[in-house]
Amino acid sequence: MSASPAVTGGDRARAWLTETLTVMGANVLPDGLRIPQATRKVTDGRLTDEPTLAALRDLLDDLSRAVAEAREENPLLAP
Repeated sequence: MSASPAVTGGDRARAWLTETLTVMGANVLPDGLRIPQATRKVTDGRLTDEPTLAALRDLLDDLSRAVAEAREENPLLAP
């Protein structure tokens, strides 16, 4: 996930981080969330933009599924 006050939503920063993490062997979700013009979507330090909140919930669901799958594949990752 990346956020920026710019209309790009931090695309380049996320791309560089994804590349670095991938080279290091990390599992990175293929779909991320970019939040362009983030200053318009945050009020008093809280994300208030409903479409962005829905997208964030979807991303967290995807992350939760990925963690569950990783735990199934590798019992050493179990809590």
